[in-house]
Amino acid sequence: MRVYKNFENILVICALLFATQEIAYTAPPTPRAGSVGQLKSFVNASQKNKNNNKDAISEDQEEENCYPFTKASHPIPPEEVIGWRIKNGKLYLFASNKTYSVEPLPKDFDSDLKFFKKFPNLISVEFNGLLLTEEMLENLQKFLPKNLKSLLLHSCHIEKQDYELVADICRKRTSLVSVSLVDPDSEGEGPATVLGALENRPNMKYFNLTVREIDEAIAKCLANLLSNSSGTLRELGLGCDLITGDSKKKLVENIARAISLAKGLTKLELSFVSTSEDDFAHIAESIGNFTKLVSLKMYIKGLRKHKHVSLFENLEKFQESLSKLRKLEVFDISSMFLPSDAIKLISQPIESMKNLKTLNVSGNVLDEKGAESLSKAIAETPLITLMANNCGMDSAAFAALCKSFPNTSLEQLYVGGNQIKGGAKNLPVATMKELKVVDFSHNDMDYDDAMAFIELTKEHPNLYVVSFKGNSGIDSMNPIEKTIKSDQLQEWKAKNYPDRQVIFFGL
Repeated sequence: MRVYKNFENILVICALLFATQEIAYTAPPTPRAGSVGQLKSFVNASQKNKNNNKDAISEDQEEENCYPFTKASHPIPPEEVIGWRIKNGKLYLFASNKTYSVEPLPKDFDSDLKFFKKFPNLISVEFNGLLLTEEMLENLQKFLPKNLKSLLLHSCHIEKQDYELVADICRKRTSLVSVSLVDPDSEGEGPATVLGALENRPNMKYFNLTVREIDEAIAKCLANLLSNSSGTLRELGLGCDLITGDSKKKLVENIARAISLAKGLTKLELSFVSTSEDDFAHIAESIGNFTKLVSLKMYIKGLRKHKHVSLFENLEKFQESLSKLRKLEVFDISSMFLPSDAIKLISQPIESMKNLKTLNVSGNVLDEKGAESLSKAIAETPLITLMANNCGMDSAAFAALCKSFPNTSLEQLYVGGNQIKGGAKNLPVATMKELKVVDFSHNDMDYDDAMAFIELTKEHPNLYVVSFKGNSGIDSMNPIEKTIKSDQLQEWKAKNYPDRQVIFFGL
């Protein structure tokens, strides 16, 4: 099952900033396309004049995962630590002055009372990828601070009978405002027990539940939690493979009704692998209730299996709902396999999103007409990042997408995994002065196609990274050809970018 990568970090960081009396927090967009993270890391590396090595990439990714906290220049005193994250054998410490540090995880930390007592102001904890044994959970029951505000359990293995210990941790910490339970393998009584300990909370601000299956018990507790916290809930993530039960339709209706009560939601992420046409209809209609949303991310698999007429009727409901979301800054509907006509429908409300900064339509179909509609829509927005990877675009569709680009403020463009071939030169890069990153990976380009585009970038003021990785016409060159072409490219860069480094991947 697919899980959004940054939502878990957001939940923890939000509670930390809440504690330091920060009024607002906007997470950086974290694109889900495979090439994006690496490209973004290299942009950061270039801007900081770092060497392009694995250590630099790792450091940039680490900083991104800890944003908006910055790396401390000296060890953080324990009394200044307000949160920690345990992941990959490392302990991340977050300080009240919005800095962080990383150190090896102490041995036997889970049973060491001194480990917890040395952090008197701890309000946020995250366990990522750990085996949470009965002994460890019992110790957490005893040692975790009573005034804890944020608890995140991400992909941790917990035996079914031990979920009661997790529930007790939540039950005894009434100050919790941020809870995330991400376990794609869990189902039934375990998660329901934890939800049962939280369902009567009237003060939940950030909540995420990602499980394999939502049954009647989980759905009932979830609906109660959402209803009781409707006045305070600001960020919600919900995902599952299956919704089961004798009255499945009613369960979906109840959950949708409970979510719709949270009028103050600013971030919503929904990930459902298996949905019926009725399920999608409820979801599509309920989205319009959240007029304060700044971030909407949806992954609903299997829509292309729905009946043609029903699909478009439901997409029209979705279109109507989207037209009410005037504050959106991040809109992500990637990998839903929507046809191009559906993208045309959705493009219409995008025009009214006057705050939109990040749009991800990757994994949906974009033919020439769909691309032209989308291009027209984004020209009306202050878009910075556009992701349209794996959309089946040929050079004509890409040319249609590029029509409005001179009238945009785009900084990052990701169009990998299409069939653009020689159409890369249709990108009006010379008039896109803010452009920093372009991804043309896996587009059936040859070296001449790449160079035709590179020639258009002469003396561009902001360009840092262009990727041509995975293009068969380039990769198939023999070593001698590659060496000659590489030397020619270095000479070209020295002439046209004498004062700074521009990276052309794959050449």
